[in-house]
Amino acid sequence: MKPMPFICAITMAALLPALASADIVAGWEVTGIDLDDNYSAPYTIGADTTATHVLSAEISLPYSVVRSTSTNKYGFKISGGSEQTTLGGAITAGHYIEVTMTAVDLYGFNLSSLEINGEATGDGCNDLAVLSSVDGFSSDKVIASVTGVAGATGGWDTDASGFGAPIALSDSKYTELEDVTFRFYGWNSSSGTGSTRIRSLLGYDIVFNGTVEKIPRRGAIMIIR
Repeated sequence: MKPMPFICAITMAALLPALASADIVAGWEVTGIDLDDNYSAPYTIGADTTATHVLSAEISLPYSVVRSTSTNKYGFKISGGSEQTTLGGAITAGHYIEVTMTAVDLYGFNLSSLEINGEATGDGCNDLAVLSSVDGFSSDKVIASVTGVAGATGGWDTDASGFGAPIALSDSKYTELEDVTFRFYGWNSSSGTGSTRIRSLLGYDIVFNGTVEKIPRRGAIMIIR
């Protein structure tokens, strides 16, 4: 009699070891940007460093803002008359800096934290919030926010001068992400000449920490005869 096949459910993780990258998933420096650079939105900049198995990592600006550059700074201005007074208004108007990361096929991001060097001029955005595509950029799903940043040196740095500390991304919803987008929304600017921007310091000016690992294929079926 021909033996019946033995069927067992296993995960691919049991067959293939997870391959982790370095602690830095992606990092950007804005050093070298100059006031005379002839760029307009989306003014996309690729990461200066990425972990293994990162397909792409870029920061960019939407067409709904005016690009703003000066030496070693990257950000945006809000056209006069288009200023917003709430996060909801900034979301609707599209006033943000965007970071998008995509992993190679079969890999995903396990994020742990975000670090930023950010500032706003005296008439730039006074309020700043971090949102992500994981939550659909919803105003009631703010990852971190800070107020009173206009004119303050390092007003939205992730240190004592701004957010207070690196922004934690340790929740399980930031694991096994094949792609993810984060946005830094700004509002309560007082003039169309005010800038909200990432600033250059020693090292990376935006950095996402974590790992990039092979995503388990849950519930895979193996038939053993």
